[in-house]
Amino acid sequence: MGKKGDKTRKGGQAHIGAATNEENKGGVIHLNQDEVEQMRSFFNKLDKSRGSCSLAHSGTFGKFPSFGLNASNKNYHPYWILESGATDHMTPQPKHFSSHTPCPSNKKISTTDGSLMIAAGQGEVQISPSITLKNVLHIPKLSVSLISIKKLTQDLSCNVIFYDNVCLLQNKYSGKTIGHAREWNGLYYLDHPNLPPDSENNTSFFSDSVKTNREKVFLHHCGLGHPSFRVIKMLFPSLFSNLDVASLNCEVCELAKHKRVPFPVSNNMSIFSFYLIHTDVWGPSTVPNIFGARWFLTFIDDCTRVTWVFLLKQKSEVSHVVQRFFSMIENQFGISIKRIRSDNAKDYFNHGLISFFQREGVIHESSCVKTP
Repeated sequence: MGKKGDKTRKGGQAHIGAATNEENKGGVIHLNQDEVEQMRSFFNKLDKSRGSCSLAHSGTFGKFPSFGLNASNKNYHPYWILESGATDHMTPQPKHFSSHTPCPSNKKISTTDGSLMIAAGQGEVQISPSITLKNVLHIPKLSVSLISIKKLTQDLSCNVIFYDNVCLLQNKYSGKTIGHAREWNGLYYLDHPNLPPDSENNTSFFSDSVKTNREKVFLHHCGLGHPSFRVIKMLFPSLFSNLDVASLNCEVCELAKHKRVPFPVSNNMSIFSFYLIHTDVWGPSTVPNIFGARWFLTFIDDCTRVTWVFLLKQKSEVSHVVQRFFSMIENQFGISIKRIRSDNAKDYFNHGLISFFQREGVIHESSCVKTP
């Protein structure tokens, strides 16, 4: 590849090209084994140098493709940036690839400033045992390595959760954490041991022990049916050596268990019996009792909490049973019921009971909707 005597350009850059004057009409490139081995040997030499190399497939001319090889002393940092606006994973460093194939048809990408960059190839990049990026584009002129969040969530079936200075990658089905990222200078970088601390936040990310303990705590929390973290601390105290219970929050627990604001406890009670009676009707039951009753009607004295239960075969019997209950109380205890409280069901608010309460001088109260 290249002619002897080509001089190295200034600035530590060399250009090596191979092309023929014949036009390739079929659009298919064929390299023999010797040519492949020569290219592989050349790439290996460049990888061993301190600088970086990049391969740009600039088109086909004749029998052989035309390659642009840039060898530079420019150093790229090995960090990967999570990018929500990127459509593909991409990196300028060929050493990241575990497998690499040239891109067909001179594939190009468009940057934010409108310029175009040529993709020299694509392949797989294994960042960690649990994170393998597929179809990563090799962009020699790119200055950083980018991870497309869209493709990451699709390929790995994971959720990407962002916090103020931390990002977690979790398996969508098991909830297991497969990767971490942290904010550095306004961007989220995939966790790397050589990643320096942020200038505004010198506190380090999570230590390995804390990350492991935190993951184990949430694993036990989910596996045991989301008990309180204080319960988890009682069961596994060794996991909380560097963790504070107050710093642990489960979003599932907050959404599932906190349905409404709790009602305050009321200490207001009647000072004597039968001043206020609470009543409600329940049913129908899918299985009737031996007498065929499928409903029951309750009366509770607000002062003594004594309860009476009446079984009903039909819900239409409510009006008759209420009047019978009033007669029983007056006959057995010699006292009249002053107030009765029920919900807003039509079983209580009908012409028969309204006329009865007015005739007996009983005040009928109704509870507010969706309250105890």
